[in-house]
Amino acid sequence: MGNTITYLYKNKKVSDTAVKHAFNLLSIYTGIKFIEDNVAPQIVYNGNIAIPDFDPIEAIIDRISLRGSLGLAQNNKLIDDQTGLYLSGIVGKFVDTLVEKEFIVKPAKPINLWPENYRFACAVTHDVDIIRRSVLGSFKLCFKSDPPGGIRGFIDSLKNAMGNVDNPYDKFEQWIEIEKNLDIKSTFFVFDGKREHRFDPKYKTNDIFNSLNSIQKAGNEIALHSGIKRSDGSNLPSLKDANENVINNKISGIRPHYLSAALPDYWQKASEAGFSYSSCLGYDESIGYFSKIDLPFIPFDLEADKPIKIVEIPITLMDGGLFGGRYDNPVTAANDLIEKVSNNGGLLVLDWHQRVLYERDYPGWGDAFKQIIEAVKNKSGVFIRMDEIAKLFNPITQGN
Repeated sequence: MGNTITYLYKNKKVSDTAVKHAFNLLSIYTGIKFIEDNVAPQIVYNGNIAIPDFDPIEAIIDRISLRGSLGLAQNNKLIDDQTGLYLSGIVGKFVDTLVEKEFIVKPAKPINLWPENYRFACAVTHDVDIIRRSVLGSFKLCFKSDPPGGIRGFIDSLKNAMGNVDNPYDKFEQWIEIEKNLDIKSTFFVFDGKREHRFDPKYKTNDIFNSLNSIQKAGNEIALHSGIKRSDGSNLPSLKDANENVINNKISGIRPHYLSAALPDYWQKASEAGFSYSSCLGYDESIGYFSKIDLPFIPFDLEADKPIKIVEIPITLMDGGLFGGRYDNPVTAANDLIEKVSNNGGLLVLDWHQRVLYERDYPGWGDAFKQIIEAVKNKSGVFIRMDEIAKLFNPITQGN
């Protein structure tokens, strides 16, 4: 858009630091350069940019600080806010007001974050939680009232133990082939290897060393999947270093197992450990946008009155949430979400666990993934890796 606009903004509910951060984000989202000017500003809050229903700057800070949402990050409860709008809608309303006041010409799209010919974006991710369907675990599953995989799953696991077939959950090469055929790249979140909680994954990074090499050679990203005990962000630097040594590459992103993150501490510690982005927010029992945040953002710590130099990229659509029985037609539910994000210009983040290509346990989950990817393409969405999204925010995260 190439516009530069000066502003003066005063609101006792929002600190000067928070105001500057919100305008910095608006610059990233819209392509408009906003510069504070206390002498001769073009726009003045409560003057000619006021939106009747809400204050856009305060609304943005409410979103990215999770203000008023006690326990929000821990229990994944959706909250209402003063606007009822998604984050992209807040930005869009602000841009519409600038157009109405003739500060800018109406842009082709209010969210100018994505490449020129694309209105919205999609990032594909995989959590690597369980790498092996063990014989003992398979035997126990047979006694469930509705056992996934049934007796055939147990037989597959037994054959693997005898050396006759690959483990049913070893699907890394299959994912690589699927995504090669779909012409997309993805991010694999791999466990940090330090098991300290009974619900943590049971493998170490070296256990899948060859698969990780294949993933990277195919142009995909490896990120860190932190354990449940790391919800406070402790010990992240040493875990990051250890896993970087295994994969012989830098790790940019982190996502907590079971989305276990005490915020904002987890964000701060991840930033200090050198991560460029985190992916803490989302749902595992349903689909949709956590607190209506449909864009990546840089969090703001209200208590410390400062931005946290890390990009948060929330999950939108997790496989378990889609197929957990809440939706009569999972693919239709996913398509409805794609329709919404394509209209809003936001970001769709998929999270498909690597093991769900095992059809006996997860019938149709792999096919649904392919259908969702094709639906995104049909809506002219751009596919972008998580680390590439983080780089779009470098002017803020690098302190410029």
